Amino acid sequence: MAFDAGNLFVAEIPGDTTGDILEFSPGGTGTIPGIVPASGGVAYFASGIGLTDSGNSGPEFLAFPPPTATVATSVTTAVALTFPEGTTAGTTTVTKIDDPSSVGPLPTGIDATNALAFDITTTVTGYTSPIIIAVQLPSFVGTVDAFNQLQVLHWNGTTWDNVTASDPARVFLTKTIYANTSSLSPFVVAKETFKAQVQQPINADGSSVFSVKRGVVPVVFTLTSNGVSTCQLPAATISVTRTAGAVPGPIDESTYLSSADKGSNFRISNCQYVYNVAASSLGTGTYKVNISIGGTVVGSGTFALK
Repeated sequence: MAFDAGNLFVAEIPGDTTGDILEFSPGGTGTIPGIVPASGGVAYFASGIGLTDSGNSGPEFLAFPPPTATVATSVTTAVALTFPEGTTAGTTTVTKIDDPSSVGPLPTGIDATNALAFDITTTVTGYTSPIIIAVQLPSFVGTVDAFNQLQVLHWNGTTWDNVTASDPARVFLTKTIYANTSSLSPFVVAKETFKAQVQQPINADGSSVFSVKRGVVPVVFTLTSNGVSTCQLPAATISVTRTAGAVPGPIDESTYLSSADKGSNFRISNCQYVYNVAASSLGTGTYKVNISIGGTVVGSGTFALK
C-alpha cells in the first residue's frame, strides 16, 4: 500500500492468479448499484495497473460513510460477510433476534444465557459456497478458554447446525469468531457447556485409596451436556496435581504416562473418557485429576496412594 500525489495504490494478491496494482483516485469514476461516487463522500474507484486481462480486474472500490453520517458508538457486535465469486452487487441485512428460542429450541449442550442471535439476508447473487461470516464481540469479557467455548449455530429450517469455522481460526485478541455456511438465515452465538462426572474405581466423594504398588489407576469420566448425558464426546485432556504428599503441585505428564495412553489426551471408549494413570511413579500422596475440554476444566476426581 502506498500514497502518491493524493492517490492510494493497493497491491491485490489473489490466491491463484497474479495480482494487480489498484489505483484509488479521489473523485474516481465507475458505477456500482447503490454506491455513490466519491463526490458524494462515499467511494473511491480503482483502475487496474498491470495485468488487466488476468480475470481479476473487475470494479474495485473503497467505501466510506458520507460526511454527515452518524457514527456508531458503544458497538457490542460487528458482523462481516465474504461472498466468494459474487457476480451481482446487492444489500446484506443483519437483524438482531431478541429470543433465539423463538426460531427453534437450542440444541443440548448450548447455554442460551447471553446468547447472541441475528438473522442475515442478502440480495447478492452468483456467489459460491461457502459464505464466511466473521462475528466480532468487542464487549466480550472472559478468558481465552471461555471464548473458545463460543459456537456459531445456523438454523437450517428444522434444527440448529454448528457452523463454527476452524479455518479461519477464531482470534481472541480481536474477539472474532468465524462461521462457514452455504446459506443465510438466523444465526446464534452461544456457549457450549459440558460437565464431566468421575466414575469407578475412583469414588465421586474423593475417598478412594489405592496401593502405590498397583500398576495404574484407571481415570474414567462420563459427560453431560446441559445436564443431559451424551456420547458425543469432544477431545479432552488430563492434568494431575498432588494436593498432599512430598511436593504438592502440578505433575508433569511424563511422570504418570502409561503405555496405554498418548500424551495428555483421554481415550474414548464405550461412551466414556479413559486414562490409565501410572501409580507407582507418582508416589504416596493425594492427587486431583482434572479433565478439560477446549482448555476449560469440566470435571475432576480425587484419590490417594499409600
